[in-house]
Amino acid sequence: MTTSKKAVQGTKNSAVVVSAPKIANAWISACKASDSAESKIADSILSLVSELVASNLSIKDKQKVIKATGKTSGILLISHVEGLPTWKNLRETHADFKAMPLDKQLARATAAYKMLGAGNAEKLGSWEAIAKATKAEKALRNSKASAPKADKPAKAKATPADTLKSILAFVEALDFQAITEAEADLVTEIYTVIEAKTLQLI
Repeated sequence: MTTSKKAVQGTKNSAVVVSAPKIANAWISACKASDSAESKIADSILSLVSELVASNLSIKDKQKVIKATGKTSGILLISHVEGLPTWKNLRETHADFKAMPLDKQLARATAAYKMLGAGNAEKLGSWEAIAKATKAEKALRNSKASAPKADKPAKAKATPADTLKSILAFVEALDFQAITEAEADLVTEIYTVIEAKTLQLI
């Protein structure tokens, strides 16, 4: 069975093949434009963004489609894919962001997406505010990752008295009707000895 989103071939155990020709073709075009002027590269990336936004594939599947083309770009990376919608929005609203070299735009837009979440960078009033918020969130995550984990309180070792009390509790919970009279006598004898020993230790 084949759909516009996923094509599954072979048996039930076959790997799922993700198919999105429009995304693949847009990526290939963007790669071909890599040696062109920045304005042309940007236009080709904008075309890719349109296809990415139009598709309801997951980011992971979109990246699989792109990776399957075997094409690479000197400026556009597969890791940029998740941040491309953010990149497009920031170019449209912040002149100082758009004035940066294209490779820095892509890297910083992707970082803003990863640190602040989808659509959150765009809510801030300026590129300077976005850059500061991204840097602050990254520093916060790094500090959490490097912070020493609090040691769990060590469990107190059971004392001999505690062990004997546990045995006594087990004996008390026995169903004496389910055992023979001889077994009950033996258990009672053991219980008496352990109880006496427990009283000595307390």
